[in-house]
Amino acid sequence: SRGVSSSASMTEAMEIAVYLVSGERLTIVNVTPATTGAMMKAEIQAGLATGHVQALLLGTKSIDEAMKVSDLDLVSGGMLQAVIAKVDPALAGRYVLRAECSPPEMG
Repeated sequence: SRGVSSSASMTEAMEIAVYLVSGERLTIVNVTPATTGAMMKAEIQAGLATGHVQALLLGTKSIDEAMKVSDLDLVSGGMLQAVIAKVDPALAGRYVLRAECSPPEMG
């Protein structure tokens, strides 16, 4: 029965494809039912050259950092979308401050 096979796979690793909202494939993450949203974000973040993982989406549903794969309707070969912010939030304040500084010479 289907229930038996799903409980047998509770420790199995699954490959989940992660796409940008634009449709471009970003990466593949390996997860188990115990993997959390925060762990997936960290793995995706580690592969980014620039930007910051702002959110993970399963369809239209945002994946909370505390959610586990077992709480989601994910299967091996499944697909998530990653929302990538161009600027790391930790750096955003610096750009705002710099933009508001007066130039050293005024004409």
